[in-house]
Amino acid sequence: LNADLVSSMRHRAYRICMEDVDNSFEFIMKKLIEKQRKLNRSLLPNVARRMGPGYEAAAAVERGPGAFSRMKHVLCQHADDASRDMFHQTVSEALDSVPSIIHHVSTNIKRLAKIIHTHMDRVFSVWWVSQATIPPPFPEPIVKNTRRDLQHQLDDLCKVHCATLEKIGVDKEGMVESCFK
Repeated sequence: LNADLVSSMRHRAYRICMEDVDNSFEFIMKKLIEKQRKLNRSLLPNVARRMGPGYEAAAAVERGPGAFSRMKHVLCQHADDASRDMFHQTVSEALDSVPSIIHHVSTNIKRLAKIIHTHMDRVFSVWWVSQATIPPPFPEPIVKNTRRDLQHQLDDLCKVHCATLEKIGVDKEGMVESCFK
């Protein structure tokens, strides 16, 4: 195969693979953003569920002078107690979602690797098939024998050449020395 064809195949494979990489990472990012939003959406209901009893307790305080202070005190006390549990539960839920996220990213990267492998295989299969048709290199003895035979033929041609130069009267100076041995 000529260099232009191989270069063209390489550029095509690169372009296709980069498009797949871009598309795959775009897909992965969309999925990760969905998972992040799902986790964020789970926080508000969790806070509302945990704080509900505190609001109910604040609304149930005795009415009259100082009611606002009593409501504030009850709500602050409940918020302090509930916030510890909310924080730990939120961290626990976030940590529980990490393996799922890692699995998602890993699965998609493996899928991308298979896609790239398929593209490379398809693009370069022409090269691999044509390489398979090239005969193996000649064994060294065959190369040496062929070279020796060719050297004898060249020596014979050189002798004929020298004889021809002498017959036509051409000066041999400046000619290749090996030809006049």
